[in-house]
Amino acid sequence: ATMFGIVDRLLLTAPEHVQEPDRLRRVMVRQQFAGQTFHQSSLEYPDLVELSELDVFRSVAGWTVSEMTFGYGAQAERVSAGVATASLFPTLGVEPERGRFFGADEDREGSDPVAVVGHEFWRGRLGGDPQVLGRELVVAERSYRVVGVAPPGFTGLGLSRVDLWLPLHVAGPQLFPGMEALPTRESGMRFFWLQVAARLAPGVSTEVVDARVDALHQAVYGSDDRYEGMMLTAPVIAARGPNASAESRVAVWLAGVAFVVLLVACANVANMLLARGVRRRGEIAIRMALGVPRGRLVRQLLAERLLLAVSGSLAALLLADWGGG
Repeated sequence: ATMFGIVDRLLLTAPEHVQEPDRLRRVMVRQQFAGQTFHQSSLEYPDLVELSELDVFRSVAGWTVSEMTFGYGAQAERVSAGVATASLFPTLGVEPERGRFFGADEDREGSDPVAVVGHEFWRGRLGGDPQVLGRELVVAERSYRVVGVAPPGFTGLGLSRVDLWLPLHVAGPQLFPGMEALPTRESGMRFFWLQVAARLAPGVSTEVVDARVDALHQAVYGSDDRYEGMMLTAPVIAARGPNASAESRVAVWLAGVAFVVLLVACANVANMLLARGVRRRGEIAIRMALGVPRGRLVRQLLAERLLLAVSGSLAALLLADWGGG
């Protein structure tokens, strides 16, 4: 059960709180280099801007997760911060646990810094403070006002815990020391740092989307004779590819091993019950000789087996719940 839960989390189920995952796609670039094919999931900020202008998408979102310093002085600690566009939350279809998510007017250069705290971070580090909305938090030596709490288990499209969500155009430049704004094509600096996801417009197929995003990509990079690559979209469940993680591959093998172990355990229990039945042949014969109905004996044996199955299953579920975390 534990291994099935892991495989389900990695390969079968979309990240928590994501709505209509079949209409949501991740955007990446497939490149050829030295005879090898690899997929790059990080894009440039100008790619995000240009993708947002395509009519094949209902909405486009960009984000990156980085470690930042929370607090100051002796109390400072490293936290996982998701730096994202305001469009991330409506694109995924997620609703806040408390308060609200930051909006487009707060995701602009020069806007007052606001933040959304992760549910686990709020319950743990902030002690579940019921007055958390409006509280000031110091992140990377900058003060952010809390406007909302994310729902339990929300990690965007990744699997790792995210403690804070910050507006991209406000907190993004902090990831580039010495820069006051996000890098543009005019700046001549190329940084591949953003994950991008997009929700398809109604009635648009993935084939049409792939053709449009690649045409956009070729218009920018296709003139370079040294470059060979194309932009495409991929399923929202990252472990399904094209960049399947080592964890997902190992999880599938371990699930197969767990299934074999389950079969061996079932065979062992069946042999033990059979041996126990052989030892009780004399007892059963005496009961029948004393006039105990055959149906009553069958019910007794079934009740014994059911008690064994229920107690074993409860113990197993407790172990699976503990190990599944």
